[in-house]
Amino acid sequence: MNPREHITLWLPHILLLLLLMCAIWLLASVLAPLRDPLLLAMAIASITYPIIYKPIENIFAKWFPKVRPTIRKQICGPVGAVLFVLIMLSPIFLIMFTAIPSISEAFGVLIGVAKREPASIDRFASIFSNQAMAIKDLYHKLPIDPEAIHKQFSEFLANDFNVEFMDFLSKGSSGLAEFILALVALAFFYAHGPRLVKVFLDYTPLTPTQQEEMKQHHFQVIVRLLNDTVGTAVAKGIAMGLIAALLTGNSFILVAILAAVLSLLPVVGLTMVWLPLAALSWSHENYITAISIALLSLIANYGIDWVRNHLGRQIHDRDAWTGFLLFLGLVGGIISFGVKGFVVGPMVVVITAVLGRFWLPLYGFPTDTARFERSDSAPTD
Repeated sequence: MNPREHITLWLPHILLLLLLMCAIWLLASVLAPLRDPLLLAMAIASITYPIIYKPIENIFAKWFPKVRPTIRKQICGPVGAVLFVLIMLSPIFLIMFTAIPSISEAFGVLIGVAKREPASIDRFASIFSNQAMAIKDLYHKLPIDPEAIHKQFSEFLANDFNVEFMDFLSKGSSGLAEFILALVALAFFYAHGPRLVKVFLDYTPLTPTQQEEMKQHHFQVIVRLLNDTVGTAVAKGIAMGLIAALLTGNSFILVAILAAVLSLLPVVGLTMVWLPLAALSWSHENYITAISIALLSLIANYGIDWVRNHLGRQIHDRDAWTGFLLFLGLVGGIISFGVKGFVVGPMVVVITAVLGRFWLPLYGFPTDTARFERSDSAPTD
């Protein structure tokens, strides 16, 4: 064939491919400043979709069966994002409502904070700085600065979102603006993320049955992950809070929240909570109390771990490597992304594990935990 005919045939395709690559490069350049909020939103949606958004959509579909699916998703997406925020803010609400005996007074402070009233903001910040001081009195080695906490709360709550957003557009950095953008993106990913995933999966070698199995496997991994991390942390926090409140008279809420956070660290997490309490009681010659704290804490720790492993195997038979990678993902995510790494790190491990488990067998790399093998695996010349 004449070279000119080759060029005539391929040149339009080459030009189209170059245009597509330029468009993708420009899109990546435009979205680069929004990497952190978008990545955080995708990570939250990936991990919480089966347990937050999907139940909301199912309930809405049951109560309002005549509403079109598109409208239903547009309504349930923001509702799911708001519910996630309320769950994340629940420890703050617990601390506040326990620090202020009157519920009406507590709501008054919250309303004042929403209106950015200086007196309410100062009262709100003082509550948490006082609670930080109480924790500091119990755990002297924790890097807690009550004055810095008061200052940070006061500055954050006094910020004007309009000013923050303009700073974000001009300077590219604002925690409040990034948080709001992440929530907006989260609502969209809740509502329309599955459709995008379905489009990508349709271009893979996975059959519709295998795609459905992958979704089910993702759900099982997420539930097992939350059972192993959040569920276990909450259970250990409640147990340590009860032990501290009954034996030492310290605040149940403060010790419970601290224990729940620290128990996310394997092996040494809960020890950092009960050992100082026991040592403090021992130094005051309350030997029975110190021994009781140690014994009850160890029993609670190992008992909750046993229940977690027993229930976890019924949910999903996770191998040891996945658990170790989740730990590394959590630590590496915190180092790379700060607080956002609590979600981003495990999300990366979960997605990699799910894709590897289903895609590797398709290309002749069987895994011990794969749920299916290629049906057309006959050797070819």
